[in-house]
Amino acid sequence: KYNIANKNILLTNYTKFILLHELKIKAELDIYEANEIELKNLLSEFFKFKHPHISTKDELTKTLSNLAIYFSQILQQYTSNEANKNQTFHIKFNSTFHQYETSLNYNFSKDGFCDAYSQSLIYSLFLSRADRAVYAKDEPFEEMEIGIMKYFESSGSNILCEFLDSAYKVWSLPKEIKVAVSAVLKHMNLIDYRQIMEDNKYDIENLKLYLYEDFLKEFDKRAKKESGVYYTPNEVVNFITREVNSAIKKHFKNEGYLDKNVKVLDFATGTGTFISSIYDILK
Repeated sequence: KYNIANKNILLTNYTKFILLHELKIKAELDIYEANEIELKNLLSEFFKFKHPHISTKDELTKTLSNLAIYFSQILQQYTSNEANKNQTFHIKFNSTFHQYETSLNYNFSKDGFCDAYSQSLIYSLFLSRADRAVYAKDEPFEEMEIGIMKYFESSGSNILCEFLDSAYKVWSLPKEIKVAVSAVLKHMNLIDYRQIMEDNKYDIENLKLYLYEDFLKEFDKRAKKESGVYYTPNEVVNFITREVNSAIKKHFKNEGYLDKNVKVLDFATGTGTFISSIYDILK
C-alpha cells in the first residue's frame, strides 16, 4: 500500500531498521549490533533519496492512478474504524456519502464512494497544480492549500468545492489522512508539465481534458464500476462523431454539424470528449 505512493520506505521498531527502495532491501541493521556510523549512513541514505521526475504522459497517468488507489485505501481503512466515528472528518465524510447517494439516486458502496472521492480529489489537485505550473511560479504544493480552494471557487464548481472541501483544509485533517494528502502533494511537485505537453503537442487545456480518461482507464476497474464512470477511447469517439456527421449530411441533405438547424446535446458529457471531437470537426 505505502509503496504505491513512496518508493523510499524505512521500516523500524526502533531497534531494527530496514531501508526499502521500490520494495527491495537497500540496507538493514540492528542498533545492538551496528555502530553509530552505520546507523548514520542508513539514515543518510533514507533522507537523501530523490524521487525521479514524472516526465511522460504514461508515467503521469500511472502516478495519478496509483495515488488515487493509495488514497482510497487509506480512506477506506480510516472510515471503517469505529474509533474514528466521532471525529469531524469522519462525520463530514459520512454525511457527504449519504447526500450523494440521495441526490444522485445511486447506491454507492462505502468502498466505491471512497474510490470516487479519491479519484476526484487526486485529479482536482492535479488540475490545480497544472495551472499553477503553467501560468504561475512553481512554488511547492505544500504552500498552496488555500490556493487550491480559491481555484475551485473561481471556477464556479460549487459542488466540487463542497465535495472536496475537507480534503483541502489540510490542517484540520486526522493524522493518517493528512499524511496521505502530504504524500500526494509531494508527487504533484515531481510532475514536469511542460515536458509532457511538449512531447504530446498538448496545450494545458488539452492535457487536462484528455488525460482524465486515460487516468480513469488506468484506475482499477472496480472503482470505475462503482462510480459509474466508463472510458471511451478517442479513436472510438472520433469515429462516432465523423459517422454521425456523415449520416446527417446524407439523410437530411444539409451541412451536418455546421447546419444552423443542427443542435448537439451530450446527455452524459463526462470530460466532454464527444463535444470536443465535434468541435474539432467544425474547425
